[in-house]
Amino acid sequence: MYKENNSKKVFISYSWSSEEYSTWVRLLAERLIGDGIEVILDQWDLKAGYDKFAFMEQMVTSKEIDKVLVICDKQYKEKADNRDGGVGIETQIITPKIYNQVKQEKFIPVIAEIDGEFESCMPNYMDGKIGVDLSNDNVFEYGYEELLRLIYNKPQYKKPQLGKKPSFLLQDDEVYFKTTNIVRQLKNALLNKPQQAEYFIDDFINEFFNELDKFKISYDETKKEGVIADEIICEKIDGMMILRNNYINILELLCKLKSDFDINIIIKLFENIYSYTQFQGSGTYSEVQFDQYKFFIREIFIYTISILLENRLFHKANILLQTRYFLKNKYDENNTGRLFPSLYLYVTTLDELRKNGLGINKISITADMLIKRSNINGKDYSQQIIGTDLLLHYISSIKNKNEVDYDKIWFPCMYIYINYYRNVEILQKMIRKNDFEQTKILFNVDNEEQMKELIKNYKNEYKGYNNSFESIPHISRFIDVDNIGKY
Repeated sequence: MYKENNSKKVFISYSWSSEEYSTWVRLLAERLIGDGIEVILDQWDLKAGYDKFAFMEQMVTSKEIDKVLVICDKQYKEKADNRDGGVGIETQIITPKIYNQVKQEKFIPVIAEIDGEFESCMPNYMDGKIGVDLSNDNVFEYGYEELLRLIYNKPQYKKPQLGKKPSFLLQDDEVYFKTTNIVRQLKNALLNKPQQAEYFIDDFINEFFNELDKFKISYDETKKEGVIADEIICEKIDGMMILRNNYINILELLCKLKSDFDINIIIKLFENIYSYTQFQGSGTYSEVQFDQYKFFIREIFIYTISILLENRLFHKANILLQTRYFLKNKYDENNTGRLFPSLYLYVTTLDELRKNGLGINKISITADMLIKRSNINGKDYSQQIIGTDLLLHYISSIKNKNEVDYDKIWFPCMYIYINYYRNVEILQKMIRKNDFEQTKILFNVDNEEQMKELIKNYKNEYKGYNNSFESIPHISRFIDVDNIGKY
């Protein structure tokens, strides 16, 4: 007869030290049976007419026996250590000869008595084996669970499967980012030596641009035979993800640990990044050479505003939304500066070349990539950046009416991914007076009535993508106009 797949069978070896002790062994066997384990015990399995001298050896060497429980007390040790060749008066004692006939992992020492040291009652041939402690009532239940786990081979702590080598170890040296280390150094400085923070901020910015240089594309590179421009751009954008994450980590550290940081650092940063999106110098060039930077500057501007708003640094966010950026463009002297929508740059290689060349059924490849890259350090930013993208559109539509057309409006490329069961939280929470008082600065209003009037007069002039059935949602969808500042 074959055992059931999950059943286990054990043999108990013990010494007849006393009637009370034999009863203890039998009760242990009965409990094991109650827990689904078949137990071979001489008290009920050694019948009249059996060869008592062969019984123990057969049980120990039988392939049907999964484990042999050696119940160790003082007498068991004495008899096991003094026996010779497996023959003696007490046939349930395992000898060194029998012990060495099978794999030693088959034996489980069960400690029923301790005489000084924990292993003091284990036979010499079991020296070094780890026993299960059932020696007293205080440890019995814990030890019994451990015994069950050993028999069923279900350890409490299972070794995990071997994982993959960390991705940063697979990166070439040229992709190594020094800014990653500076993030750690700045965090340590902000927590322990705040006076050193400015040094690490400056160091980060310097290395940030050194690393940004690595993603430049030459004109000749775009013209090589077999080179597909959009593939190069996607590769560069993917490569800059670590740099983007390092910037986000730095900004979050500053918001949480040094909220009085100089926002002009961020303004200057965007002005310098913008120069990477434009051809500088003389000679032949292609616009696609700069598309990776056009994607990058839009992406980190959205994250910058998102993080400032999340940390309720509305004043700093508003500075970025109303400041004049002096952007280097060979076709424009830019003497008066440009507002933040100028940081929104169309990425031709993604939304035209890649989309059409591969026949990808997406309204916007750029928007799709922004969403797919939005899980950072285990945090999902997708709905947050979609909301910020829309907020930038509404703010620019309301505040920038007097600007020239191309500098006027931020187009919310991700609006097609808005979750209709979620809201743009900044707008939704304006019904709370405290929230309204803090966020009204973003819309250049002084009181609730001005905000209500502004929304009621808002015209949704920009419908959205030509190839989408979805239009840009009206601002009133996200805000209860009549209840602004009411609660």
